[in-house]
Amino acid sequence: MRPEIDGGKLVRFVTSNIVSYGVGKGIESILVPTQVLLALAAAAVGSILTNVVLYSVPQFLAVAINDCVN
Repeated sequence: MRPEIDGGKLVRFVTSNIVSYGVGKGIESILVPTQVLLALAAAAVGSILTNVVLYSVPQFLAVAINDCVN
């Protein structure tokens, strides 16, 4: 007895796999650049904050020390 292949089921199976693969790839292609952009934005914000802290803390300390001395 040969097993019969249901053409409709086969087409639906293949189509759903192709669609889910395509959707997965589409989501991946959207997410990866987003992650890269977020990482770059975080790095930029981090470096800006670091520069602000490194600049403003010594200024603040200099003013505070100056106030204490005078």
